[in-house]
Amino acid sequence: MPYGLKNAGAIYQRLVDSLFANQIGRNIEVYVDDMVIKSPDERKLLRDVEETLQTLEKAKMKLNPAKCTFGVEEGQYLGYYMKKEGIQPSPAKISELEETPSPSTLKDAQGLNGKLTTLNRFISKSAEKAMPLFHTHKGCIEKNNFRWPPEADSALQEIKKALHALPTLASPVPGKTLQAHQIEVLTSCPIKQVLLKPETYGRLAKWAIELGEHDISYHPRISIKGQALADFLLEISGELQQEITDTSKQRHQEEKINQQWTLYTDGASSKEGSGAVIILYSPTGEEITYALRFDFYTSNNEAEYEALLVGLRLAVKMGAERVVALTDSCLAANQITGEFEVKDKRMERYVKAVHRITSSLKSFAIKQISRGNNRRADALSKLVSTCFGHLSKEVSVEVLKERSIDERQVDSLSTTQPN
Repeated sequence: MPYGLKNAGAIYQRLVDSLFANQIGRNIEVYVDDMVIKSPDERKLLRDVEETLQTLEKAKMKLNPAKCTFGVEEGQYLGYYMKKEGIQPSPAKISELEETPSPSTLKDAQGLNGKLTTLNRFISKSAEKAMPLFHTHKGCIEKNNFRWPPEADSALQEIKKALHALPTLASPVPGKTLQAHQIEVLTSCPIKQVLLKPETYGRLAKWAIELGEHDISYHPRISIKGQALADFLLEISGELQQEITDTSKQRHQEEKINQQWTLYTDGASSKEGSGAVIILYSPTGEEITYALRFDFYTSNNEAEYEALLVGLRLAVKMGAERVVALTDSCLAANQITGEFEVKDKRMERYVKAVHRITSSLKSFAIKQISRGNNRRADALSKLVSTCFGHLSKEVSVEVLKERSIDERQVDSLSTTQPN
């Protein structure tokens, strides 16, 4: 495989992952072209090595004998020193960090942080200790702005002192407890006095021996005072009140949904003509299908707007106060919500007309849906744009003589008889 390719390493890693899928995590660890076989004793080591070589032989992969080592109890792998007891940091990396002077440039500070990254898992609270070092990077847009304050230098010296006593990382052994920590037991019973009695015998003596190997300290349990009990009751009442509020909000939201009208619109324009279809659903599920035929030329976007305007007027006449409009027109939906900028003057008039109608509603939302979810309205709108003959008798039909934005508002005048 030519390693000059950028993705050659990732491809090779996927290859060895699939090749050693049954062994990784059990008796082998593989990272690109570095492999380490791990075995708990010599007998299993021979079987693990044999299994690994058989896998390599099936894949027709060869190893370089000069780079292979067998039967070792410890060694360096991927920058860490591995022993029977666990994993330790590489001595070379520790020496390199100890000999690193205080940085004088931004590049030196970045290199120091990179060295700390390889050792952070061995240093307790490494992020907290190295925080002054990270703060030196703030505001360093230019290299000349770098400053190394005294608190960063003291933090670096503290980290270097911690390098002399780094722990060995090891996996916990199943069935065994960790005895390196102190155990605190809160109890109101005299367990300590019972276990430490000289005349203890029988089962109590066995428990005293078993627990004696642990560092256990016994402390009396503090009684719950009146203030703590009051705080508890207050917390419970607050949670109850919050639950009631949430239930009320959910019920109010469900009532809103139950009063919601759903409007499907679609418009179409072709050489034969232009038309649109409106499908309005009431909160109780009743359906009103309305077909429009335009006696004037419109583009597809204008037909979408005409359908939406007529549908909104119809919903208002039916007494709707909450309307959700669903359309497959990306332009109309995003121009009305303000996501798209309206540049055409005629489109701007359509948007203003929609806002004028929806301002009288309690709530209005418009959403773009796919054409597949608007299939019925889409099919009817294409049919209306050509002819009315194939529509069923249940579809109301209207012919618009002029555009909705060109309609003139006529006020009704009432006449009164002279006295």
